[in-house]
Amino acid sequence: MTEARRSRLEIYAEILDKARGGALKTELVYRVNSNFRWLEQALIILLNAGLLARHGRKYHSTEQGLNWLRLYQQLAEMLP
Repeated sequence: MTEARRSRLEIYAEILDKARGGALKTELVYRVNSNFRWLEQALIILLNAGLLARHGRKYHSTEQGLNWLRLYQQLAEMLP
């Protein structure tokens, strides 16, 4: 059985998780297993929502982003 494609929310959660300690865009592309074009769009969405912040060249999960990630993980655990 092949793994289903990841949802946008799953990828947003991965980005927020990998950016906890700060990460460059290139690092996120590889850590999240994405491409630059899609990651660019996701970063804009997360930045505009206040879930991610940019400090210099690095992206960091904000406190609000970490709270979102915790809630997402709790909901994901409830599903089979």
